[in-house]
Amino acid sequence: MTAGTKAQGYMSDIAAAAYQLTTGAVIKTPYDWQTKAYERLSLQESDASYLITTPTGAGKTEAVTIPGLGPRRGGAPRRLYLIGDDNAPLDDYLYRLVPYLKTASLADNTPRTVYVDTPRGDTTPIPCRRFLPEGGSEEMVVLNPLEADVDLVLTSLARFREIFFGGGGLHALPSALTMPGTAPGRRDLFYFDEAHSYETDAFEEFQRLVEFLFAADMDVVVGSSTLSDPYRQELGFLEPLDVPEVGESGITLEYHPDIITSEHSVRLALSVVSKVSRVVVVTEDAEAAIEVFTELHQSGQHDVLLYLRRQPPHERRAVYAEIKQRESEGKGYVLVTTGTAIESGDISADVLITTFCLPESLILRAGRCRRKSKETGGKVIVLGHDLTHAERTLNPTLLGDYKSALKEMSDTSFQANDFKNFI
Repeated sequence: MTAGTKAQGYMSDIAAAAYQLTTGAVIKTPYDWQTKAYERLSLQESDASYLITTPTGAGKTEAVTIPGLGPRRGGAPRRLYLIGDDNAPLDDYLYRLVPYLKTASLADNTPRTVYVDTPRGDTTPIPCRRFLPEGGSEEMVVLNPLEADVDLVLTSLARFREIFFGGGGLHALPSALTMPGTAPGRRDLFYFDEAHSYETDAFEEFQRLVEFLFAADMDVVVGSSTLSDPYRQELGFLEPLDVPEVGESGITLEYHPDIITSEHSVRLALSVVSKVSRVVVVTEDAEAAIEVFTELHQSGQHDVLLYLRRQPPHERRAVYAEIKQRESEGKGYVLVTTGTAIESGDISADVLITTFCLPESLILRAGRCRRKSKETGGKVIVLGHDLTHAERTLNPTLLGDYKSALKEMSDTSFQANDFKNFI
């Protein structure tokens, strides 16, 4: 065995121990690429600048957060900014990462604190919470996470700009840099998780922001499941972390361009409820979701749940917790939601029914189907043909090609890469 092989085996053992400890043994063995990410990001001075492009459900969130939140090598603490899409609630991140914070706090006898921002348009304040090594937690009033002893900042892209660049200047930069002769300070790590938009101006602005942080010697990681090659090239200054391609997804695609009404959605949902345990119906706006939810509930389907970004946080998070509880117990549900609410959620449906949407949204929504299972039999059903509700438009030729591809691939295995060319 060569020295390099021994070192790699040693690092695999360290990464596996960190994953088991941080996740409470939910994840026992990381993938090889996650081990490589752990090796690079767990160092005190990692000088991170990486691009992680993975299929949905591959574990990119854990690949970044576990090195940041688990026991650290090198001693200096880290403050991890997890930055998501402006329109998505942060419930999934909170649900997934709070247990990691608690476990990490117990492991190294150090309190861990999470700061949760509210998504765009959500004005309900959410307190900062500190988890104590001896168990339990306490609430804190934190107006600015840059000026507090915070380990994890959950925020949206728009709010991140306000926090980091607000107040008339780049007042956050000194918090990430250590002056010569001083004790090691916090080293901020900025992780953008599907935070970009593909509107031309919006993506250019996102690219400039990431490039600025990179040029300022910040530790920055961008994660995406939908980047096509042209957009990947725009972020070419970041080092790609190689993630193996996946084979057949085991998920079947069905396309019905002429089914456009909520009544048809309800009828279709009811037709599959008795055959599978978990059904998700995705609409493009809250009003349509409420209409579908009401019709399903009135039909006698009592296990129907409604999950919307505009719900009060405590109500929305209770629904999300119930979804996760039902999945863990092997129970079924019918979930009615919107794309912006669920595209970052760590749920695992058997059948996902969605209205016609942009290709990047379709990739993310399909990633909520059979997410935790390697079995075949999952299905993504796309209804309709109208994109007037979308945040961006496709030119007529590209839109026609996209619809043609959906028709040609209907009743075949869903492969995300087949749709990246339309982004």
